[in-house]
Amino acid sequence: MRHARVGDYRRKLVTERPAWQTMLETFTYDEVPGLGSGIITFESPLTIIAGPNGAGKSTLTKCIYRLLDGSSLSEIDDPRTNSGEVSLTGKLAGEDFERRYDLSKLTPLEDESDRPVIYVDCGRHALKLQEEIRKFASIDELINGVAAVDLGKIDLPAVSRILRRDYRSVRLYEVELGETVPFFEVAYGQGAYTSATMGDGELSALMLWWHFWRAPEGAVIILEEPEAFLSAGCQRTLSEYILSMIVKKRLFCLVSSHSPGFIENVASDGLRFLARTNDGVVVMDGDPPPILLKSVGIKFEIMAHAFVEDSAASAFFTELARTPQSQPLAQNRDQCVRRRRRGPHRP
Repeated sequence: MRHARVGDYRRKLVTERPAWQTMLETFTYDEVPGLGSGIITFESPLTIIAGPNGAGKSTLTKCIYRLLDGSSLSEIDDPRTNSGEVSLTGKLAGEDFERRYDLSKLTPLEDESDRPVIYVDCGRHALKLQEEIRKFASIDELINGVAAVDLGKIDLPAVSRILRRDYRSVRLYEVELGETVPFFEVAYGQGAYTSATMGDGELSALMLWWHFWRAPEGAVIILEEPEAFLSAGCQRTLSEYILSMIVKKRLFCLVSSHSPGFIENVASDGLRFLARTNDGVVVMDGDPPPILLKSVGIKFEIMAHAFVEDSAASAFFTELARTPQSQPLAQNRDQCVRRRRRGPHRP
């Protein structure tokens, strides 16, 4: 049943796409360190910026965040986003959006709008939150006067499914530590513990659940490597939860990742694969060649070897092996066919 629901959400990303009031469309960059110059188009409310380490994924998403949130300069603090020119077009909350910016200005953009834009560096933010929590002498000092929210029949199963744990209870406090952040008390098995002592992966996943839980409809959410600290199984269940929330709240979600659990769960029109070559960074729309997917841990099962004699036959098998636009990679990897060109006189 769960797989049927996930499939339904994938279909709705395509069939209900005209209903989305928030959609990024085109990102252009020129002489950005680590990226160079190029253009990326967005076609799906869930877009994965994938690729191996060092391909430029984080630089790209941080530049987009700076264009969306003019006050984000101090939060990013990354020298790779302090040079070059960038521009972004799209639709935010039903209104056309277009912005160009010279990154070398190193000044916040003037922006009086109240656009809902959420940026989460999943590994760094979880560790930073735990560090701040541990500065308090006691938990009571941290949550004093803050109302608790006990996760109920919908949210508790969702959290349990993401982390593959049968929680007896999860209690949420939204506390102020310079900004509103979540604090969790959980009961699992025979024990109970809080955000101050839980593992990095558990806290990171709970923080991500919280961001999507409280995100307003039509928000833009940018995630840096949401797979941080998580097992392969939890990466997959987290990606399925994110997919469901994007559909339910009509969110636009941009994710940088090299996790098979995330990459395999997105349709071809939602995948932008970055690869670094001798000529710089190359951005590939749709499905990249299997050799590049293998670099991030996705292996294609070879079901057949086709030996062809001319370009027409080669083109036929190439098209046959392509993944349909409306289906995710995971459903079609068994269709992959290895192609080899042979001369006309070879068997």
